[in-house]
Order: sequence, then C-alpha cells, then structure tokens
Amino acid sequence: MTWFSKLIGIVAPLFLLAGFSVAETRDERNEQEDRPIRLTSFVDVIGAHFADGDNWTTEFIFMNMGGIRMPAELRFFDSKGQEQDVGIEGLGSVSSVRFTLNPYASTRLRTVGGSGRVTQGYVILEPQDFLDHRIGATAVFRRKLPEIPTYEASVPFGSEFEEKAYFPFDHRNGFLSGVAFYNHSKSYDAWGELRLDFYSEGGTLMSSRVLNLPPGHYTALSLTQQYPELVGMVGMMAVAINDPPAEGILQGFAIVGFRFNPDGPFTTITPMLSINESLDF
Repeated sequence: MTWFSKLIGIVAPLFLLAGFSVAETRDERNEQEDRPIRLTSFVDVIGAHFADGDNWTTEFIFMNMGGIRMPAELRFFDSKGQEQDVGIEGLGSVSSVRFTLNPYASTRLRTVGGSGRVTQGYVILEPQDFLDHRIGATAVFRRKLPEIPTYEASVPFGSEFEEKAYFPFDHRNGFLSGVAFYNHSKSYDAWGELRLDFYSEGGTLMSSRVLNLPPGHYTALSLTQQYPELVGMVGMMAVAINDPPAEGILQGFAIVGFRFNPDGPFTTITPMLSINESLDF
C-alpha cells in the first residue's frame, strides 16, 4: 500500500517513490552510472510533475501567446531522466508529442488514466524556434472515482533557475503535503543535493534534511511519510541547493507542491521565492 492510500484512504498515490530512493547515501550516488538522456536547455519549459493511472489523469494545456506560428515538442521523462512512454488520448503510448500552434491558438493533451499502476515523472516542453518561444503551458491533475466527486488542481509550467524556495505546510487535523522536485541544472557537474530546513509557525528550526537529487533527476514525496517529525506540525519548509558549485554553472530546481484534505479534495500550493536573494537562511 502506498503512502497516499495509507494516509488518505480513498485517494490513491499521486506521488510514488518507486524507482528512486531519496534515502541514497553519498557513496551510493557516486556509484550510479546511469545519466539522464538529456539536461534542460535555456529555453525549455518544465512541468515538474505528472501522474497517470489509478484513476489519475494529467491534462496539459498549451497556448500560443504570440502573433507567429509556433512549433514545439513535449517529452516525458522518469525519475532518472530517461524517456518513458505515457498513454495519451488519441495518440496511444508515446514518449513525445510534436505540435504546432497558430497565433493565439491553444491545444490540449490528456493522459489516458485508467485503474492500473501510477506512472509519474516530469515533462519538458521544447520550443522548435529557439529565438522566439511564446508557448505557455499548465498541467491539470484530475482524479475520478465512482460515487466520489471529481477533484482537480492545476500547476503552471516554469523555466526559472530557482535556487531557493519556501513552501508552507499544515499537517494538523489529518491534512497532508506532497512535494515534487526536479533538478534542471545545465551541467552534469552541477549540484546534486537539496537542503530542506523545516521551521515551526513561530520560526523555530525543527529539523534539517538533505535530499539527494542529481542533475536531470526527479523525485516526489509525502513530507509526513518521509520526515515523520512533521506529522501534526504547521510551519514552513525552506529549500536551497546544498553546497552549490562554483559560479558560471547554471543551476536550479523546479518544485511543485500539493495539499491534501483527509476527505479527498486536494489543491496545489505555489512555493514562494526569496524577494532578496542576499538574505540567507
């Protein structure tokens, strides 16, 4: 039984840790020989999480926000940055989809869902015109079960080089938080760890953890399952690159957050960025 079905009961996992252990030691990480099939480029737009299966679907919405015709390609990746096939309505099982949008046009792609095992990972929207990329994108997560209302929440794609982010959590009264991270640094020599500092509502540091996340890799986790000290707690998680590399290496991470009601509904939480990057935590 997965963490989500354990903790919420009627709702199956949106975040599943299969295939990528966040508890890897530094030595185990150094022994890994597999590398992501590609790292992100300067103009890629990142969808840091998608889920399909166990009655979950993800719908991708793309909009041409400019006055010229724009081609693009959407690619699906697993936790280690390897391409993976995903069932898309009308297209079958594919690892990428190419499309072209006329000026101010939009289109949608939806995963097939179904009751089988959850497939999850991240997506990269690659522009085919590197000089003028004006395609906006968002992902809508949807869960549909018999005799239960259909719940959904949306998350916009992003392209920022985030080095610090702040994520509120409230685990009182059975509420839960899920978080997905993607390391979209531009070099295999970039950082490979995130530092997670958990603060109480009064600003007291409760605990600090290190999350292993090599360049091009992704992971998703339940905060209360991965870090039991957060059960029943309310406060803030501060996320930062741990031991960042020397200047000149472009680095950053993408983060997506969810808040789950014990009765079934869920919503997305947008992490906040530091207003003054000269301030440290």
